[in-house]
Amino acid sequence: MTPSAESIVQRQFESYNAHDLDGFMETFAPEMWLLPEQAPLLAGKDEVRRYYREHRFNHAGLQAILLNRMIMGDTVIDHEQLIGLEIDHVIEAIAIYRIVDGLIQHVCFIRA
Repeated sequence: MTPSAESIVQRQFESYNAHDLDGFMETFAPEMWLLPEQAPLLAGKDEVRRYYREHRFNHAGLQAILLNRMIMGDTVIDHEQLIGLEIDHVIEAIAIYRIVDGLIQHVCFIRA
């Protein structure tokens, strides 16, 4: 049985907060895209792994707080606050995940 879109995104979210890069990457499709809006910011798991290792999971205080989640079919939309990326600043963002064959295929972030 294929896991639900919500359970895949939840596992990704928990791995992010645990700074578990391997667990985090297991939720993504091999050729996933991380999209800022129209053009890919990162394409493929190797680029995503390198980016999160060097620019996210190297911040000891990094945590994401889930404010709201919406699910529609294979799409999950999270409203989050990110703590620990910038000193004395909380980042607010929307993350839109598209699940294909039980893995995250596309992610788009909209930052406030």
